[in-house]
Amino acid sequence: MNHSLRGLALGCLFTFFSSASAHTVATIDAGRGDVKLMLPSDYDGSKALPLIVSLHGFGASGQAYIDDWSRNGLVDTLKFIVAAPNGTKDSRGRAFWNASEACCDKEGRNIDDSSYLRRLIEAIEANYAVDPASIHISGFSNG
Repeated sequence: MNHSLRGLALGCLFTFFSSASAHTVATIDAGRGDVKLMLPSDYDGSKALPLIVSLHGFGASGQAYIDDWSRNGLVDTLKFIVAAPNGTKDSRGRAFWNASEACCDKEGRNIDDSSYLRRLIEAIEANYAVDPASIHISGFSNG
């Protein structure tokens, strides 16, 4: 490979990987402690952006989603906000969402995650420019 092609290839790789980490991480509290948010690096509040609330699987954490969103760079590329809350921890320290009778409130604590997630979204809307027609909740497994 000649030097100019090698330089072009390295430049493309640098651009790809540097854009993947270009974002702003903030926190917000909706009654259960800090929730990490990711915002586009050029966020200035002048334009309402879509919101994605990412719910982790049983025993995992919101940080796993922050790590994934950080690596893929889509927050900056597509311009949206990500919230990655943590579920309630059971007596063994495993975080869960009380999604249904089938899963995963195994200790019968009757956690009201629906109300919590609504409060979280409302807190984000009160502090950031969120497009009310583009609020999404996604998750994995128990999330």
